[in-house]
Amino acid sequence: MRRGFLPQTKGKKAPAATKKRVLSKGQEETAETVLTPSSPSEDSMNQLLITAALPESGGDVCECLLFPETLDMLDNLRGFPYPMDQPLLPAYRITRIEGKGLAMVSTRFIAMGDVIMSERPLIIVPAQGILDSDCCEVSINRNEGPLSDAVNRMLPENKAAFWALHNCHKDDGRTDAIAGIMLSNAISIGGLPPGHTYMAVCDHVSRINHSCTPNSYPVFHAPSLSYRVFALCDIAAGDEITWQYIDIRPSAAERSKALEPYKFQCTCEACSNAVVSDARRKSIAAFEPSVLPWAVFNRHLPDDWLINQCKQNLELLRLEKMWERCYHKTLLKLMESYICLGDAENASLWARKLIKCRWQPEKEQDESFENETPSAVHKFPPGCPFTLTMNGVNSGANGRPAFSVTERGTEELRPAPYGKQKKIVVPEGYGSTLKITEKDPLSGSDPNPDSMTCTTMPQTGDTIDERHLTECLFFSGSKEVLLSIAGFPHEMQQPSEAAHRVGPAGDKGLGMFSTRLIGAGELIMSERPLAILPRGMPTPVPPNFTQKQAMQLAMDEHEQMCAIAVNRLLPEAKAAFWALTNTHKEDGSGPIAGIMRTNGIAAENLRPGVRSAMGIYSAVCKEISRMNHSCRPNTQPVFHPASLSFRLYAVRDIPQGEELTFAYTNIQMPAGHRNRALKPYQFTCRCSACLNAKVSDKRRKKIAGFAPDVRSWAADHTLTDDWLIVQCREQLERIDSEGFEADEAYYDALKTLMECYLCLGDAENAAVWADKMEQCRWTTRRFDSSSATYETNPMWKLRLGHSSSNTVDCSLQKLSLK
Repeated sequence: MRRGFLPQTKGKKAPAATKKRVLSKGQEETAETVLTPSSPSEDSMNQLLITAALPESGGDVCECLLFPETLDMLDNLRGFPYPMDQPLLPAYRITRIEGKGLAMVSTRFIAMGDVIMSERPLIIVPAQGILDSDCCEVSINRNEGPLSDAVNRMLPENKAAFWALHNCHKDDGRTDAIAGIMLSNAISIGGLPPGHTYMAVCDHVSRINHSCTPNSYPVFHAPSLSYRVFALCDIAAGDEITWQYIDIRPSAAERSKALEPYKFQCTCEACSNAVVSDARRKSIAAFEPSVLPWAVFNRHLPDDWLINQCKQNLELLRLEKMWERCYHKTLLKLMESYICLGDAENASLWARKLIKCRWQPEKEQDESFENETPSAVHKFPPGCPFTLTMNGVNSGANGRPAFSVTERGTEELRPAPYGKQKKIVVPEGYGSTLKITEKDPLSGSDPNPDSMTCTTMPQTGDTIDERHLTECLFFSGSKEVLLSIAGFPHEMQQPSEAAHRVGPAGDKGLGMFSTRLIGAGELIMSERPLAILPRGMPTPVPPNFTQKQAMQLAMDEHEQMCAIAVNRLLPEAKAAFWALTNTHKEDGSGPIAGIMRTNGIAAENLRPGVRSAMGIYSAVCKEISRMNHSCRPNTQPVFHPASLSFRLYAVRDIPQGEELTFAYTNIQMPAGHRNRALKPYQFTCRCSACLNAKVSDKRRKKIAGFAPDVRSWAADHTLTDDWLIVQCREQLERIDSEGFEADEAYYDALKTLMECYLCLGDAENAAVWADKMEQCRWTTRRFDSSSATYETNPMWKLRLGHSSSNTVDCSLQKLSLK
């Protein structure tokens, strides 16, 4: 993220709006369907702009100038608006600093990764065509008409805050007051469809001053339509909070030139000691580690070769106080390096550091760090994404022929259609040109990183039961991930007494039911998938294709590729696959893709170095895929790579005869949004949370917005000893009322209660909540109640002032990612 007009490296989606749209300059409502030209004129841009005050509910209204395509996307965002993430105790104040004007200063200790504050912008406007400061005034001024209107529509207090912001362009004679304030204070929001960049101005976030050694980073959070400011490092009370207006990797001279539009010279450590700093930053910018070639294809390199490079880069980052993306990338590669070496202890160490990097958009995907670590499992969202761009696949199944294909081009995820769609005809002559090569199934994947592998897993042999084989269509490296796990395949765990059956579930079709009392945290069953398939295929699209033709071509290619794996299933498994429900018969999906989209469950941690959605496979199971949805699920399936199986856990006590369910979608969303997300499955949820939506939605909003801060409570002796404990117990009551145990909010409440009692030196009560955490076997952050003593934990008696460390590690010594 950059100040002003520099686009964000990786944009975030923006929240939805249901407010009636007001089109600028007399446009009719149909203008929303008009596509924005790639090089719009001043008049056309003004005509296409849509004004909206967002959100309709939730307070802190933001005035927006949006293109129709963007607002169309916002209309489909679920759960909008989410509550803004605020710390329990205020962490900053706005004050005047000599030579800088107003600034943000910390009022207490803030730990790395903590949210300092969240704020909804005063205004969001387009920044199309803005590439550098020279063209900035042109772009702003061409929107001056609707921009002026938007400012005038602001609430009085917002308008006063806007006009109070600094304007470093008031004397340049090229921009008026509104444009000058925008140029001086705006922050970019990138990645909104169809490729638009927007800029936002905030009351407080825009007051944060620049440093080339920043200690904070604002992240735009679409569901709450707000910026969250995260601490990049530990910040002492009284320190100025700063962030970077520009790319801080170039030399000091280049940074100084980039800051000229802001009319100041940076005097940070890096700029004051430019010669030494520039050399370090040049090395940091050039560091591009890659795990896959080192781990798989260059085995002549020492085991610690990549680890040493990453540690050297971390030292440079520490010296330069650069904690943003370069830091996160280096931690990630260190974690993955130790995973490749099977070193769970060291992988856990770097995983804990990664978890603190909350300012990273993909932070959630970094929490599962080891092949042995169970991953969060969920149904795929409506319209399983497909990728557009490919040429060809490689396969290998032990005892069966293998074949190979190569893909080329840039992967771009697109949501596939659902519901009844008009049949799209793809012109002839654009079929697949797969280059298939048979190979020895024991030889591993094709060394080409762009190849794919179709293989039967686990490897067939005397000890493998043919009823528990999985046909896999893997991208390069996924097969090696499994084969590198010590003892793969591990034995599938099963309960000592059968606990489930599959049977009729009324108008739901088939379902899964308990056959006895099942305790919370108990394993119900384990199952190896019938098939593990990619969510989409990179497919080359001719430039003359329409978007619908391009999507249909990608879906056809995906169907053809997946058919290779499905046709290899043994007769019993193939019959089970084809017996599954297909709710995508009329949207252009092939029969295999339709079954996959209806029944697929996420299988993660199988693509080394791929943190995006394309790193997640879709697994189709014989029995778990029969489970029906509930917004109050009583189970959670967990993918366990070491046994190549899904483990199904009870998230609360389940009586005999109760239907076993899990959530197909995000259950934190309001009922209306959940049922909209369930439309591809062709049913409407009738659970008690959906039938009593008004009460349930209010409780779920409180659950999602609960963000306890143990360290702040422990340090604030104006609060009672049970202040945070009472809040956590109230959270647990809400969770119990909503049947929300499968959500991470349940685990977080248990963890906070344990930490509270640690801070009070109460080992007995801490042990009670630690045991409950240990039962949460479905979470990726499961607690090990048998590790380390409470007295050695850095939080032990922290509220009593007896902690041995002033800086507390929130991950805890007793918290192990197992």
